[in-house]
Amino acid sequence: MMLNILVESALRSLVLAAAVGLGLWMFRVRSSRLQMTAWTMVLASALLMPFLMRWRAIEIHPPRRVAATVPVLARTLGAPRVVPPSEPVSKPIDWRAIALRGYAAVVAVLLGRLLIGLSLTFLLWHRARRIREPWADGCDVRESDAVGAPATFGSSILLPLSWRDWDAVQLKAVIAHERAHVTWGDFFVQLAGKAHQSIFWFSPLAWWLQTRLVHLAEAASDEAAIEVVADRASYAEILLGIARGAGHPSAAVAMARPATVKQRVERILSGAVLPASPDWWRYVQVGAIVVAVVGLVAGSSIRAQQEPGPPPVPPRPPAEPAPAARPQAPKEPETGEVHNWWWSSDKRGDAYAIVSGDSLTMSGSEKDARHARSFRGKIAGDYLWFEHDGKEYLVTDPATVKHAQELFRPQEELGRKQAELGEQQARLGEEQALLGQRQAEASIRMPALDADAKTTHDQLLALQNQLRAEKLADLANSAELLGKLEKELQVAKGKDLTQETLSQLQAEASEVQSKFSEDFASKLSELQSQMGDLQARLGDLQARVGEKQAKLGAEQSVLGDKQSELGEQQSRLGEEQSRLAEKASRQLRQMFEDCLRNGLAHPAH
Repeated sequence: MMLNILVESALRSLVLAAAVGLGLWMFRVRSSRLQMTAWTMVLASALLMPFLMRWRAIEIHPPRRVAATVPVLARTLGAPRVVPPSEPVSKPIDWRAIALRGYAAVVAVLLGRLLIGLSLTFLLWHRARRIREPWADGCDVRESDAVGAPATFGSSILLPLSWRDWDAVQLKAVIAHERAHVTWGDFFVQLAGKAHQSIFWFSPLAWWLQTRLVHLAEAASDEAAIEVVADRASYAEILLGIARGAGHPSAAVAMARPATVKQRVERILSGAVLPASPDWWRYVQVGAIVVAVVGLVAGSSIRAQQEPGPPPVPPRPPAEPAPAARPQAPKEPETGEVHNWWWSSDKRGDAYAIVSGDSLTMSGSEKDARHARSFRGKIAGDYLWFEHDGKEYLVTDPATVKHAQELFRPQEELGRKQAELGEQQARLGEEQALLGQRQAEASIRMPALDADAKTTHDQLLALQNQLRAEKLADLANSAELLGKLEKELQVAKGKDLTQETLSQLQAEASEVQSKFSEDFASKLSELQSQMGDLQARLGDLQARVGEKQAKLGAEQSVLGDKQSELGEQQSRLGEEQSRLAEKASRQLRQMFEDCLRNGLAHPAH
């Protein structure tokens, strides 16, 4: 049961993540902090998903008072068989228990590693010396020789001892970056992500979500640092310098992780305009949308509470009660799946149940279900259990029980249709999840574009250095021409000059000017040619990514239409089930009244 709930929780969380990712892409959300907020809510929902599903299964509020799990009224066990006393009964291997122990072992290892990392980092933080400088006011900043790079632990900033050798720009950038982590609680978000990763280690979403949260937190903090430093190149050099340092505490939020620094530096040097900081209303909108999606995903059905088993077999005829003098034969251990059908009508009447083998058709709570099942070992065959005026009653008459079962028979076909629609919904959900992953892959192929940009950038720097070297020689020649022109002007000062002399001086000045113009025009033309090639490659890559995203968006639209159609069909089936169930319930309650009058109902003991 536990493994089933965990697996379905992981699947529902995957569908939730795909829906949120699609929404962020459709609405063109560019702010790192806004994306961080959405994915943090997805993380919290994924951690709480088992409890959200459990709450949804306890109290059912379907359209027009009816909900049903499928299959409806399914019996999985045949008539009891007699096991001879001399026949040895071999105990089957409990693969479910083995799988549960294996899962628990992996969780114990991952959580143990996380706790050890937290403990060691806490000791490091406790031994670190507090820095009391004017720039550290309002924040707990500490230094330690065990730290090789700036990091955040809880609400504290840890700095290496080398911070004393930093210039003012580097110190300002590091503090702005780490303060952003502290302000937004990135340490606690990533700690929750590691806990989710440990519990749902079998889910690809757990690992992807943790990596995504780390990248978004660093991108948002980088934006905060760039706003303070106002120099992208300098900040990129600071990041590279810190990344070459020693390691960082395992449980802390490090400023320059080697795994992310390359992508961050390329993003910083790309020159993209920083997105405007969203106002509080944007955060409210994103939060409300994510909460609505969580409600739909977590409460869409109650199938998570059923253990998967073999397909249901056709219903068998009701078993005849054994004669009173005949001893009841012992039953085989029940290893099949127990299928229950629950129906709730706002608890306007007393609880009741139709117990048919291991199938249960009832109206009431889980406590009522346990009471109804408690008589299976005492009664041979199917029976009715119901409450009346605070007392419990049983009906074992075969004809009455069969008549009660026939009242709910029309809903079997509706239950099968609901099962088929549910399977189609699950397949569509898997397809949407795959499309979401493909969209994510399409968006993260941009580093290849950054690599081309970096190559072109290196070529431009080399060309710039060459231009500088050549210009020194040109300036030396130009200086001689200017010196000659200066001497001639000094000689001509105060004299009457003819048109020929003036023309000669003008020609010499034009020669100097032409020398500068030709050199600069030639070099600038080369630079512009290089930039034109770079822009062409950027445009080509962007066009290919746009075509792929447009194609995936069209496929998502088709799946959305199909899901909408299935939702409408399920709504119609739900309304029909509501009508049939209410009618059957009224007839069944009237049958109970008749049984009380004619003596077929006797108190349950």
